[in-house]
Amino acid sequence: MTKTRGPGALDPQMRLQPALPVEELRQRLSTAFPEMFSSQSGLSILEIWHGGSRVRKAFAPRSLRPGGTISGPAMMGVADAAMYIGISPSSGRSAGSLSP
Repeated sequence: MTKTRGPGALDPQMRLQPALPVEELRQRLSTAFPEMFSSQSGLSILEIWHGGSRVRKAFAPRSLRPGGTISGPAMMGVADAAMYIGISPSSGRSAGSLSP
């Protein structure tokens, strides 16, 4: 099966590089949005590339619904952050200026 999305989809040498390196993006996001991008939030930026990202959210018991399933708001929060992170370094704009 051929991978069509994500960092392994293309030859790494053909992939477009993000305008911002991961560490610079982490610093900008933690300054602009400390509630979401702090060490206490549990959100980690694993990888970014032009137009995409891979993030990880550490487990927190408060994210569980009765019955032990992860809540929808917790999953959508991670999806929202991943999209923002994927777009942000591609644009090269400051963390708070992605909306026109």
